[in-house]
Amino acid sequence: MSSVPLYITKKINQFIIAVCGPSTSGKTSLVKYLKDELRNRRINVESLNIDRFFKNRRDMPTVNVHGQTFVNWDLK
Repeated sequence: MSSVPLYITKKINQFIIAVCGPSTSGKTSLVKYLKDELRNRRINVESLNIDRFFKNRRDMPTVNVHGQTFVNWDLK
């Protein structure tokens, strides 16, 4: 085997932009704006939407504490 390093000649410029913040802070609106701007500049854009990551509250397990029912947020 040769000790000559392998060089990949095709270069692909790919970037990952992560947008985070508290609920209702405008993350989805910002991503939509960025996608529109980048696409207007003929840059291919994909996004991963995790707005639907959490279950509906009615589907979450509950726990009863002193007669009151609370959502059980423990991730087990």
